[in-house]
Amino acid sequence: MRRFLDHHCRLLGLLGLSSFFFSCGSEIPPEGSYRGTLVMEDGTSNVTLEILPDEKARLNGLFSETAEGTWKVESVGGGYAKDDLWATFKFPEHRVTLKLQNTEKGLIVHEIAGRIEGKTILRPIKLKEAKPLLRRASS
Repeated sequence: MRRFLDHHCRLLGLLGLSSFFFSCGSEIPPEGSYRGTLVMEDGTSNVTLEILPDEKARLNGLFSETAEGTWKVESVGGGYAKDDLWATFKFPEHRVTLKLQNTEKGLIVHEIAGRIEGKTILRPIKLKEAKPLLRRASS
């Protein structure tokens, strides 16, 4: 019985250490201001994305008005590390979600999805230029 417990304690310790190392995200703090160009089927938008403390965000340039939103750390690229961002914004007539990969140079837009207010399904918004980079603006 003692051998059984020792084995399980070691196994739990190993699982704890491995989950710590695999869950450690990017050392790059996401807070800051980012600028870039999104080329979509219906036109080009020069956007500014602000990732603020307390999981708040602001998006300007996608539509005519600035939208307030939220962000959370999540996995975007299909891996297990949660060091990327999902940002969600509510416009008067739309809700938009951006899936962003956090890199040293800025945030790569992996996917944009949107829905008209009152509808339930988020639909992908096709980017003509895939995975655009929103560069971190200098402070």
